[in-house]
Amino acid sequence: MIGFIFFLLAARQIYIIIKNGLTARQIKKASSGAGVLVLIEVKSGDFLDTYFLNQVKSIHPPHDLHFIVAMDHPQILELTGHDFQVASYNTHIESPIDVINRISLESPLESILVTDLNIEFDSEGLFGVEKLLADTKGPYCIIPQVHSSNVTVDCLYTLNPHLALISLLSFKRLTRSFKQPLLNMSDLCIAFRKVDFELFPENSNWKSSLFYGFRSRAIGLKLCFGEKHFSLYLGPDLKTLWQKMGKVWQKAGSLHDYSTATYLIQCFIWIFPILFFDIHPFYSLGILFLLLIYRIFTFIIFQENILSILVHPIAGLMWLASFVWDKGHQLKNLSK
Repeated sequence: MIGFIFFLLAARQIYIIIKNGLTARQIKKASSGAGVLVLIEVKSGDFLDTYFLNQVKSIHPPHDLHFIVAMDHPQILELTGHDFQVASYNTHIESPIDVINRISLESPLESILVTDLNIEFDSEGLFGVEKLLADTKGPYCIIPQVHSSNVTVDCLYTLNPHLALISLLSFKRLTRSFKQPLLNMSDLCIAFRKVDFELFPENSNWKSSLFYGFRSRAIGLKLCFGEKHFSLYLGPDLKTLWQKMGKVWQKAGSLHDYSTATYLIQCFIWIFPILFFDIHPFYSLGILFLLLIYRIFTFIIFQENILSILVHPIAGLMWLASFVWDKGHQLKNLSK
C-alpha cells in the first residue's frame, strides 16, 4: 500500500512540475532600462562572504540596491565599510517588511525586486526583470538556479526546497492557500511594479507579507525561472553545504506551517527506490523510472549539471541524514 501511494505521489509531482514549467516565464537578458530597486534581506543567521559581496559590487546605477539588516547583525559594519546602501532597523521596533514598505514608497523606480540573501544576479538579469514586468505586468516569484564553483556541491544541492516547492503544489494553488509550506524555507525573489505596490501587511516574514498582500487585492503571482541570470550561490565546500542543509531544517521547524512534514515527504519520494527496494521492488522500479523522467525535465528547465542526475540518491540521503543530525543536535542541547 505504501509503495502504491508513493508511486502515485511520484507520478503527481511529474504532472505538477511539467505544468509549472510550461506556465512559467523565463528571465531573458536585456542591456538597458530605467533600473530596478533591489532590496536584499539579511537574516540574523546569514553570513555574507567575500565572493557574494564582490558580485553585488558589479551592480551599478541605474539599479538601486539596498541591504536590509538588523542593527545587531555582526556584519553590518562590514557592509557599510564596502559602501553599500544599508537600511538598518531595530528589531524591537520594526521588521523587514516595514523597511521594504518605506524604501519602496520613497523610490522613484517603477520596478522592485525583493530577494533573499545569496542569490546571485547581474545587471542584464535585472534589466530583463524590468522588461518582463513592463511586458506582462507580473508580479513574479523568481526561482533561482543552483550554482557553486564546486561541481559536487552544485550537483548535490539540485535537490532543494524550491525544487520541492514547484514539485508538490501547483503554483496557482500555492498562492491561493493560507499556508504556504516550503515557501518560506526556499530562497527566492519576488518582483513587482510600483503601480502594484501598497503597504504590505505585517506577517511572519517578508515573503508571506508579499503573498498575503497581493492575494488580498486579488493580484496573482506568476512563476518565473531565473535562468543563468538569477542563481542560488552556495559555498565551495561540502562542510558549508552540510551546514546549509541543517539551517534549512531549523528554518522549517520554526515556521509552523507543515514545511518540515512536506519536505520530508518530498525527500522520501526522491529516494523511495533506495530505501524500500527490498520491501517494494515493483513500485521502486516504477518510481525510479518516474524519477528519471522527472530529473530529465528539471535538467531542461533549470539547466542543471547533467551529473546531478547520477548523484540523485546521495543527495536525497544527505537531506534525510541532515534532518536526523539536526534533530539529534536539538535533543542534545535540550538535555544539557
